[in-house]
Amino acid sequence: MKGVCLTVVCFCLVLSCAGKNLSTMPNDEMIDEVARNLKNELLKNYRISSKKVIAITSFSRTELLRENKTYSSSVPQLGVLLANSLQNEMFEPARYDLIERTRLDSIFNEYVYSMKVPVEKMINMKLKNVDYVLLGTMQKRERTIRIDSRLVSVETGKVVSIGTAIMPLTNFTNNMYNETSENYKEVEFKIYAYKDWQTVPIEIKASSRVVITAMGSWGMTSDTKECGPTGRTDNPSEWGDFRIDRNFNHGQLLIRQTSGNKKNFSMGEYTFDKNCYLECIINDNDRNNNVGAQVVKVRIYNR
Repeated sequence: MKGVCLTVVCFCLVLSCAGKNLSTMPNDEMIDEVARNLKNELLKNYRISSKKVIAITSFSRTELLRENKTYSSSVPQLGVLLANSLQNEMFEPARYDLIERTRLDSIFNEYVYSMKVPVEKMINMKLKNVDYVLLGTMQKRERTIRIDSRLVSVETGKVVSIGTAIMPLTNFTNNMYNETSENYKEVEFKIYAYKDWQTVPIEIKASSRVVITAMGSWGMTSDTKECGPTGRTDNPSEWGDFRIDRNFNHGQLLIRQTSGNKKNFSMGEYTFDKNCYLECIINDNDRNNNVGAQVVKVRIYNR
């Protein structure tokens, strides 16, 4: 009985950091707190004496780091979110410079682990004047996810500091842990506010699960406030209602299939009954003086 009680107490302590219970936090706050703890451990174990350049890679799943695996296929979505948060936590321009993470990941997305070149050496070959690379792995356990990070000198290849954190295994963290680039393919495409229907260049196979998101800013006249992909409820024009589809907001992103059902829809999760492409447009019939664009991301999960 004492052993069971001790186990429960230890588990609760692991998920609490500095008096904060990670398992009760909102998802984004939990990731930020784990990143903060990793940063504190890394800098506590090794003092950077002068201003240095650091590259922070996405965190990989331990069990996927094997021969002939690419960098991108070993990285779950949770590893990207954690690395992005850690980048923000490490932002101290007076102490060190950080390499832009999207640039770093794009360089190494096709890095193959069977190559006899360590990641830190690849960084030295691709990005000049980087002093340290921060590498990280994650491993799912029964009720937690263990996060390990290490700061490696690019010049010597030596590990100069390590940090460890524990994240609770919730529905969110489990889903983000399981989601890797092997599970889906995706494309981003810019949709301009002044153009007619624009086709997203990726074919969707019948019965595939598709998630469509968008981010950006556009306006229906050059002198009115711009809006995001969900549009605006008020009419920006004093000359009438120029919506293509009045079931949607003014300026909302409209999407339809190029074949089959031509009914308009917007962002969300869908399954299509036939092979098709998607085309998009701003919900506005008078587009000559429109400005801006939305970047539409279409993610297609493997069947």
